[in-house]
Formats: sequence, C-alpha cells, structure tokens
Amino acid sequence: MTNDWLKIKCLRNRAFIIRGWLPNESENRRGLLVGELFDDALRYLGTVQTGFTKSIFREILRKLIPQKQSPFADRISHTDARFCEPSMRVPIEFAEFTDDGHLRRPALSRFALDR
Repeated sequence: MTNDWLKIKCLRNRAFIIRGWLPNESENRRGLLVGELFDDALRYLGTVQTGFTKSIFREILRKLIPQKQSPFADRISHTDARFCEPSMRVPIEFAEFTDDGHLRRPALSRFALDR
C-alpha cells in the first residue's frame, strides 16, 4: 500500500430553510424538506434524511409551525409531505448541486436547538 493517492471529499456547508417534513418517522422515510429563495421564489432543494437521530427529528418537529399549502414555487414529488412556516434555518452539509438544482447527498451537519 502506498500513500501516493488519497481520496478527499470536499463538502459544502450552508444553512437552508426548513419548509416541510415527511411525516413517517421510519428509518427510511423521515426527512426535512429544505429550500432557498431565488428571485423572490422559494425553490425546493431536496429532502435531508441523514445527520440526525429520531429524537432530534422529533425535537425539530416540535419547533415547526404547520402550514396547509406548499410554500415551494416548484412541484415536489412527495405526496405525503407536510409543510411549515419558515421558522428555522439549519446547516446542511452536501457534496454539490445536481443539474436540476437539488442538493446531492445532503445531511444535517450540526444542529443547535436553542432557537
């Protein structure tokens, strides 16, 4: 084995607005829907499903204020999604943006429940 080649992942870290969630808390379905304002319209950037435990997810949900309609300017594919007021920004770690503008491999990077 040689040290001539090292794989280093360059991740980005940025805060995005939580504007919804997936209500099923099973391991493979819970998630936070995040977005960002572009030209005065809220764009859906993806669903963050990693980087937090079930208890942290439940704590986040307790702080969200439900809203009936989708706040996103674009259509999202989750038919079971629930939406909320823009009350919380969270730091998200991600690899890059995909061609359609979504976050690639998003994960909650750290979280402060002191809001």
